[in-house]
Amino acid sequence: MRAFNIFLFLFIYFAFNAQDKIYFLNGSVKQVNVIEISNDIITAQSNGLEENFNKQNVLLIEFKNGSIELINSPKENIIYDPNLQSNTFVSSDPLSDKVNFVSFNSLALYNADVCVFYEHLTKNKLFGLGVMGAYNFNLKTTLPNLFLSNLHNAKKNYDLGATINFYPVEFAGETSIYFGLMIKYTDFSFDKVKTDSIKNGSNTSINISYSRTNGSELATIFTAGTHTFLNDQFYLRTLVGIGAFKLNGDFKREFNTAINKNSKTGSPPLSYNFLPKIYLGINIGFNF
Repeated sequence: MRAFNIFLFLFIYFAFNAQDKIYFLNGSVKQVNVIEISNDIITAQSNGLEENFNKQNVLLIEFKNGSIELINSPKENIIYDPNLQSNTFVSSDPLSDKVNFVSFNSLALYNADVCVFYEHLTKNKLFGLGVMGAYNFNLKTTLPNLFLSNLHNAKKNYDLGATINFYPVEFAGETSIYFGLMIKYTDFSFDKVKTDSIKNGSNTSINISYSRTNGSELATIFTAGTHTFLNDQFYLRTLVGIGAFKLNGDFKREFNTAINKNSKTGSPPLSYNFLPKIYLGINIGFNF
């Protein structure tokens, strides 16, 4: 009789505890008896009551026979604690852990620039802070540096810059758009032209001399572009920027002199204080 009572107790215990389990995307678990699974709803019985659960909120079902049916694949891992008011979310997307980005502007090679960008995302992944640098191997300034090519024997040397980018929908997914600001310093050198009139009796001769000098631009550029992950390690980045910089010193004087050389006789001389600045980039990079 005692053995029968023990058997009956174990039978009832396992009968009541042999239930299906529904695991939800928020990390919670509910013991039920699943009755039906339709396209949108899971119907189950819990504590004698019938309930409907939206399949969009369900991770998986673990049936009492041990089999598992996966309903949804989450983008985040959730640590569920029923004693807490909220759950702890841990990203399961390998791309979401990337916060450091190094890239090379392949488009800059057209101007013989070796140009490198670095960006670090803030914790909330809404902003990216970065720096850039470029070195130019051209012996003389070429067409992409349009305004410098007006100077005599000009040569671009290097660029240094700082960037801040805003990601309006957070930095997530395969492709993100961004809007930003770039402050870019450009160092270059050119020949400053000096013209002297020398009188020798009734004759006047013109003496032209050249002296090497340095110049610079400090441009403020508004930017926009896209960031696309190619895989877990590499990405492609586009960049379009437009802004302006202020002319100063010998650069301003020599530029305006060069511009007015071809002006018509009698027309008022041109004098530029600001010039537009355009920047384009197609960056290939890696993240870590």
